[in-house]
Amino acid sequence: MVSNPFVYMGKQIRMLRENANLSQSELAELLKEHGIHLKRETISKIENGNRSISVAEIGALASIFNVSVETFFEDEEEEKSLVTLFRKKKPLSQEEEAFLDFIHSMVSSLIGQEKIYREQKKFVPMEPIWKGIERN
Repeated sequence: MVSNPFVYMGKQIRMLRENANLSQSELAELLKEHGIHLKRETISKIENGNRSISVAEIGALASIFNVSVETFFEDEEEEKSLVTLFRKKKPLSQEEEAFLDFIHSMVSSLIGQEKIYREQKKFVPMEPIWKGIERN
C-alpha cells in the first residue's frame, strides 16, 4: 500500500480526468456545479498528492466521473493482481518474472495433462506472453 493515501487518490483522479478528456480547469468548473469550489492549482496539488481531499470532494468527484467512491481508495490486493502486474510500464523484476514463469509452467503442465487425458498425442508448450515484450 502507498504510504501516503493521497498520492494514490491523486493518481486516480488524474487518470479519471484524463480519460474524460478534461483539463484541471474544466474539472474545477464541474466541481462548482456540485457545490465544491476548488481552483485549478488546488486540483493540481490533489493530483500530485500534495493536498488532502475531503469526503465531500471525493463524493463530488465520484458523481462527476460516475464511479464508486471506492475507486479513490487503494485495494491492498490490487498489487498482487496479475492484471496490475502486466499494466506496469517498466520491466518486470526478477522476482516478478520468476513468479510468472512458475505460474506459466504450472498452467502449461495442467493443459498438457488435460490434452493427455483427452488423448491428444502431442502437446507443444507455448512461450510465455510476457517474454520478449518491450516495456517503455
